[in-house]
Amino acid sequence: MAQDGSWLATGTEDGTVRIWDVATGTTRAVFTSHVGRMFLAAVAPDGSWLATSSVHGRVWIWDVATGSERTALKGHRRRISGVTLAPDASWLATGSDGSV
Repeated sequence: MAQDGSWLATGTEDGTVRIWDVATGTTRAVFTSHVGRMFLAAVAPDGSWLATSSVHGRVWIWDVATGSERTALKGHRRRISGVTLAPDASWLATGSDGSV
C-alpha cells in the first residue's frame, strides 16, 4: 500500500499485478508482463514506483503513474522471500533461500 493510503497493489496466480484506488475501489493500472505469481511487493516512499517479486526469483520495478515496467532484475535462483527499500528509496534489497 502507498504510504499515503491512496492505492494498493495486488497480484494473481497468472502474474497480473493491479493497482487499486482505495477511495473508489477502481483499478488504476494493470501490469501484465510479470512472470509467475506475485509473491511480495515494496512501494517507494513517494508512491511513484513499485517493486514486485515472483516465485521465479525475479523482481520487477513498475512506474505506478504510467503502468509501465521500468526494469526487471534477475539474480536469485529461487522464490524471493523478502523485499525491502531504504527509507529514502536509495536501495532495494531482496532475499531468497541462501542469498541477499
